[in-house]
Amino acid sequence: MKKKVNLSVTNTIFQKNFSLSSAQAPTLKNIISPYGFGTPITAAAVAAGKLTGTLSVFDPSIKISPVETGLSINAVICFSYPKVEGDPIYKLISFSNEVASFDFNEPYGFEIGLKPEEGVLVINYS
Repeated sequence: MKKKVNLSVTNTIFQKNFSLSSAQAPTLKNIISPYGFGTPITAAAVAAGKLTGTLSVFDPSIKISPVETGLSINAVICFSYPKVEGDPIYKLISFSNEVASFDFNEPYGFEIGLKPEEGVLVINYS
């Protein structure tokens, strides 16, 4: 992609993401770089006070050294369509979870607990 004159990286990313957002909230098609990237997440759900998901085996074309065993799972959850009129149209929470002994050649199931106030959002938004 050729960079437009006087357009910062931040503006370029925003420009690429704008059409991937709805008027009210981000969508699953949002990307964080101009061309996006593939994700190994094959399933994800928020319920019962936790985020659960499954990572598939990482693409073999990604060169990962055998000494690399740490993985950071980072997520942003967007809750939308509040059940109570007058509540914000959406709420965002973000968090990170470190996995110390990760095997990039095996599928991985994760479970990350939400804080009590974050669990309330699960109940208050559909």
